[in-house]
Amino acid sequence: MARKIDRRRFIRIAAVVGAVAATAGLPFSFASAKIPHYRWRGVALGAKSEIVIASEDIEIAKRMVERAVAEIRRLEKEFSLYQDGSALTRLNQDGYLAAPSMDMVRLLAAADESFTATGGAFDATVQPLWTLYSDGKMPSSEQVKRVRDLVGWAGVRFDQRRVTLAKKGMGLTFNGIGQGYVTDRVADLLKRMGADHVLLNLGEARAIGGRGDGTAWQVGLEDQQNPSGFDRLVGLRDMALATSAVTPGFSHLFDPRDPEQGPRFTRVSVLAKTATVADALSTGLCFMPEEQIERCLQKAGAERAILKRSNGSTIDISA
Repeated sequence: MARKIDRRRFIRIAAVVGAVAATAGLPFSFASAKIPHYRWRGVALGAKSEIVIASEDIEIAKRMVERAVAEIRRLEKEFSLYQDGSALTRLNQDGYLAAPSMDMVRLLAAADESFTATGGAFDATVQPLWTLYSDGKMPSSEQVKRVRDLVGWAGVRFDQRRVTLAKKGMGLTFNGIGQGYVTDRVADLLKRMGADHVLLNLGEARAIGGRGDGTAWQVGLEDQQNPSGFDRLVGLRDMALATSAVTPGFSHLFDPRDPEQGPRFTRVSVLAKTATVADALSTGLCFMPEEQIERCLQKAGAERAILKRSNGSTIDISA
């Protein structure tokens, strides 16, 4: 039961041999690339993030990144748990949200689909459990039981006019799906602006095209025994990748059906066409037996899961 979650540490844009080191906002080139790359590094959704654009015109790439960062900031005002006055904060405080934005409605619809696909293993109403464990102390079984009564997706009602939580004390968190949704919205924006070769890492990774030289973008899954390195590289081209991983400590990743049951895997990575789907499944699959995962991937429209067991072995499951 005693585990700690850190969802954002375990995906990083992999260094390429021969790459020129870059600081935030400065263009750089890969040794094998035929066109320049512009890299932005900053903070998005409370975590270190990167946007890399391959473009012959660095000034155009800069303007694209500026628009992308503005879109991230706009969506943070919708979905952040830590910004006073965000739409999500107001929903959790008041128990309802009148006239929700289309982004809020779309994300709730995606959360509903993910709940169904995972048989309830992904449930955005786990926020009361996060709050219970937030001080790092192990709660009693009685405390968990009382809070468990506030968890349940059936208690969420939403449409374009209103979002309502059924019980006082209920709350939503988008920490298991919101990063993916924002990544997708930013990717859609960049594609509309004409970007053909982009790699986003906003907690979850998504690639638009390849690197511009005919090769796939390379994303590293961090070695849990050696955080400075990777134990696997994943090539991305028009694909998204999300990872959830656990390390020793208190658990901040909960099975909403049985909060005292820990994850079955130490790391789960999911590849899908959208980061929203990959994000939600990388959370939900942590609690599913291997024999159910292929069906879940098929139902959600994902392509592959890479699972790491506690003994260090890995298994790939394709839809």
